[in-house]
Amino acid sequence: MSIRLHHIAIACPDPGATAAFYRETADLIPVDLTEDSNAQWLAGPNFYLALYKADDTEPLPDRQVCDPGIGHFCLQSGDGNQLWRRLADGGMRFNDKPVALGTGAIYAYGRDRDATLIEVEGVPKADPETPIWFAHVAIVTPDITALSAFYARLIGRDPHRTGRFDNPLFSNVTGMPDVDVSAAWIKTPSIQLEMWQYHHPPTGPASPPEKDATGYRQVGFCCEDIDAERARLESLGITLEPGEDIVGHPAFWTRDPDGNWIALIEIAPDADLALGRLADPDVVARRLAA
Repeated sequence: MSIRLHHIAIACPDPGATAAFYRETADLIPVDLTEDSNAQWLAGPNFYLALYKADDTEPLPDRQVCDPGIGHFCLQSGDGNQLWRRLADGGMRFNDKPVALGTGAIYAYGRDRDATLIEVEGVPKADPETPIWFAHVAIVTPDITALSAFYARLIGRDPHRTGRFDNPLFSNVTGMPDVDVSAAWIKTPSIQLEMWQYHHPPTGPASPPEKDATGYRQVGFCCEDIDAERARLESLGITLEPGEDIVGHPAFWTRDPDGNWIALIEIAPDADLALGRLADPDVVARRLAA
């Protein structure tokens, strides 16, 4: 059993322009797919970003970091200030310059050209010449206990870290006053899944958008034996239904307890979009073990 985080999908008014932004500012690489696809795919060293055409034609109104739903993905670098500058010069609007929270790393939240939130982190002791990598996908929830239990069943691993945090410097990073937040992290063999529940300002009730509304669309997971994983998940009370294929791969879909869309696809090790074909699929595992 090995369910891995595979991609994060965003619906954009202009996927081509958004793809160009991430190519130029974060060195993400276009994926040349032979199958027909209704999304533009970009690859980092260890994860994929899929950009779909949104039904809307305008960017989102600004979401706050505490708002429920798929919250952000995180890009990491050994030189967080340089990454922040590249994204800012490309047009990303940040809450603040990178902030040190006492962990050794620096953190910043920003909104891209479509007002989609992402996080930027500079990691201590990482080689500044290492290509920019994906660190995690984050989901914000009004009930972190229920959501983390669901994803522990889905992924087959319990959170390896949980906690409640009220560092006053969070206000600089998030752009919100007096932040008080609970969090949980689950490792997968590719990147981490983060879950957040804000107590102040409070995360509101779950209100997932339509799948093709501008903003985060789905979190994608992959496995090598879809039948075995479906049987396992069914035994745990998680039902997946067949639905929209993903680049020629049959996909099975479900929603988490907050209504966020999840896709699970079967990908052979040598197939298009296999994680093992990326430049450095183990970069996060190495970082976490350091």
